[in-house]
Amino acid sequence: MSDIFDVKDRAIAAAKASLGTNWNTVAKSAVPQIEALLQLTWEIEKGKGSFRSGEYESLLATQKSTFVAVLATYEAITEEIAWQALNAAFSVILNGVRKLV
Repeated sequence: MSDIFDVKDRAIAAAKASLGTNWNTVAKSAVPQIEALLQLTWEIEKGKGSFRSGEYESLLATQKSTFVAVLATYEAITEEIAWQALNAAFSVILNGVRKLV
């Protein structure tokens, strides 16, 4: 069975694979962003039953946008590349968290 640390490792691996050679450029920023995205997704998923209409989607969208904004500050990373890395990591995170919550 997977645990939260395994989800984190798989999300990092997914982002790394998505970013390819750009990973070395952004790793110091990407890893903390992935960890934060995982932690916040965990909390959002745990409490999603108590959110008002639209709050759940809004919270996730805000976290995703933050991840993209941080990566896109690097000259080598376009917004499109940042979104691809986010989608790779977030898919792993959301699926993993939903199995654990």
